[in-house]
Amino acid sequence: TLDLSRNGLKEIKNETFSYLINLRGLYLSQNKIENLEEYAFSNLERLNILHLYDNRIRKLDHENIFKDLKEFNNQVTIEKK
Repeated sequence: TLDLSRNGLKEIKNETFSYLINLRGLYLSQNKIENLEEYAFSNLERLNILHLYDNRIRKLDHENIFKDLKEFNNQVTIEKK
């Protein structure tokens, strides 16, 4: 698990986390993220939790952005519940 919440991040570039192949949880909430590049989550085949809530993301229009998330359980949180 990697918690990068509340770090003032503005964007996630392609392959930022690609070397963390065993990563299961990624918490990016409460940042200032506006942009997620198309391959931001490449090689994260074991990721099953992704929190993105409380950012400035307006749309996710890349068809490949979640392509490599093979163990993904639809636990993407973009808005706070």
